Amino acid sequence: MFIRYNNPKLKQQILEDTKKNIARRGGLDKLLIVKTNDTTFVGKNLLEISQFLKTTPEKIVLKILRTGYARVASFNMNSNDILNFMVQDRVVTGSDGNTGRTTQKTSVNTFYRNRGHFIYIQIIGNGT
Repeated sequence: MFIRYNNPKLKQQILEDTKKNIARRGGLDKLLIVKTNDTTFVGKNLLEISQFLKTTPEKIVLKILRTGYARVASFNMNSNDILNFMVQDRVVTGSDGNTGRTTQKTSVNTFYRNRGHFIYIQIIGNGT
């Protein structure tokens, strides 16, 4: 990919595609770097990193990838997604228990929070 990125004819297209993929995954604040060889990025989302380095998020993604490795946690599910899952006959809620700002306590409580929220909206809140 970096060979293509260094080609002036392809660089802009790669940056545009990267920008689209960031939006598709929920936006800058929804993509948390949880592991990479450059530990300055760990525990920060793309919005925070791009503000700190004063450059575009697309270039940040490529900068992080140049370190050789990156693991990202995406926080892109919304309440409507959860409600749609909860009305299905068979639903299993879980968490990958990723690192970063997530603690084990919040990972374990994912199911209970989702279920409690669903019950409140559907029963107590009369579906609103």
